[in-house]
Amino acid sequence: MDMVRVEELNRREMDYLLSIFINSKSKGYARNSEIVRELGVSKATASLMVKKLAEKNLVTASRRGVYLTERGRRIVREILWRHGTIEAALSKLGVPIREACKITWEIQLILPEEAVRVIWQALGAPRVCPLGVRFPRKGEESPVEEYDVCGFNLVCSSRNPKR
Repeated sequence: MDMVRVEELNRREMDYLLSIFINSKSKGYARNSEIVRELGVSKATASLMVKKLAEKNLVTASRRGVYLTERGRRIVREILWRHGTIEAALSKLGVPIREACKITWEIQLILPEEAVRVIWQALGAPRVCPLGVRFPRKGEESPVEEYDVCGFNLVCSSRNPKR
């Protein structure tokens, strides 16, 4: 299977990958019920998306839960790098930090990787976003579990009032 690129994901796929990542950090897998609760979707909708992500070799699913594959972990690492970089740039340009975080979640998938790389380099290759969350360096192969997701709860709660 060809390598899935971040730019080929849609916003919902990214949300699911991040929810799976967040909920699997402590135990190695995410429960479907955790994904349903966090994203405010039905169990059937979550199951369909997990199946779609599995077809792209980004996750595997079992009765116990949903696991990120190595490819899925690489994509999450890329998402975290993109987010930290773009948020840092917007903040440096004067956008209030929390607003920069929210905007970044909306636009990061549409920017080409090379554009984000140029921004990252122009900023001096930052490692911490303006909200203080450490993110991976581009091309770094450190375990993605070492990192946290900046502001994801801000975006989920604004789209899911039940949260």
